[in-house]
Amino acid sequence: MLAEASELLGKTDVFLVEAMVCAGYENSTAEVTKFMAGSGYRLVDNADLSRSPQNGVLWVCELAFPRNGTRLLEGLDSYE
Repeated sequence: MLAEASELLGKTDVFLVEAMVCAGYENSTAEVTKFMAGSGYRLVDNADLSRSPQNGVLWVCELAFPRNGTRLLEGLDSYE
């Protein structure tokens, strides 16, 4: 999954990660979010959605994870 990017973790400000919405995949949204949180990143956006051509349900998404402590996260917890 993302272990191949281990030398970039903690150095890269933002990762965009393609993840499967369905559970049971190594790169499911749940597994990717858990891995990235444990690596010091926070899910802030869904940059892209893809639907199954067979039945139209949400299938794949591209998740945006900025690194904790980056300026990109400033003000995100404020609802003003």
